[in-house]
Amino acid sequence: MKIIRGLQCLGPDVRNVVLTMGNFDGLHLGHQKILQIVVDRAREIGVLGMVFTFEPHPLKILAPDRCPPLLTTFQEKMKLLQKLNLDIVLFARFTEEFASQHPEEFIQRILWDKLRVKEVYVGYNHTFGRGGKGTVAMLEEFSRQYPFRVQVVEEVVIQGENVSSTAIRNYLRQGNLEKANLLLGRPYTLTGKVIPGCGRGRKIGFPTANIAPGIKLIPKSGVYLARVHIRGKTYNGLANIGPKPTFQDSSPGVEVYIFDLQADLYHQYLEIELIKRLRDEISFPSVGCLVHQIEQDVKEARQIFKDKEK
Repeated sequence: MKIIRGLQCLGPDVRNVVLTMGNFDGLHLGHQKILQIVVDRAREIGVLGMVFTFEPHPLKILAPDRCPPLLTTFQEKMKLLQKLNLDIVLFARFTEEFASQHPEEFIQRILWDKLRVKEVYVGYNHTFGRGGKGTVAMLEEFSRQYPFRVQVVEEVVIQGENVSSTAIRNYLRQGNLEKANLLLGRPYTLTGKVIPGCGRGRKIGFPTANIAPGIKLIPKSGVYLARVHIRGKTYNGLANIGPKPTFQDSSPGVEVYIFDLQADLYHQYLEIELIKRLRDEISFPSVGCLVHQIEQDVKEARQIFKDKEK
């Protein structure tokens, strides 16, 4: 997969493409459906399959107070797109100037003049251009003029619910990890480098790795079954999200206890897949009570992983 950073880097060889466009935060099952159609259609007619996306999230520029926390970082998004066998990812820096383009200008200058698109696939509610005034109907109108083919991909419905980034965010905030992961089509992941913590976990026999997950949405506080990826290896563990109420001076954070691993992980990059939410955080009357509960959590988690392996 070739990544092109900016419209100015487009070469003459990137033309006559099958394309989709959008922010694709989360790359959930709805996004995956559109992208798979693009890949399959590009192979069918013998051209390049491309996704045109942008960074940062448009609301970060247009309305920062309304910008939602991200479901995927840029690096995670590129990694997920790589798995979908796209030929090219073109991403533009989303700026006020970029946002000010009239939809007609975007269609003519980018889709046609620069890319000579053969086919465009978009979601049923896709908008683009200044003020979001570009619509599917406008794309279809201009496709008769240039010409290129426009195809609308209908929403994906899972268990009677439309798949959307908004729904996934709501489920994560509620702690309903099963529904969030169902709509994503994979476990929700928190990523980051290991940073120093308070060292309490090591003192009580359960050393944890703390990460700073950055701008991503942090799910509801609690204890989660987790799968941790480190340097190409995968481990089972338990993640704790929240302020650790037993220690009243603790600030909210993300930490993970990794089973069967003793290593210095400072500054290592972790990917923590959240598999299942086991329980709420609890304020225990003593450290001893906390240790007893963690022992029970570890026992339960190991059994769940054992059952999954079967």
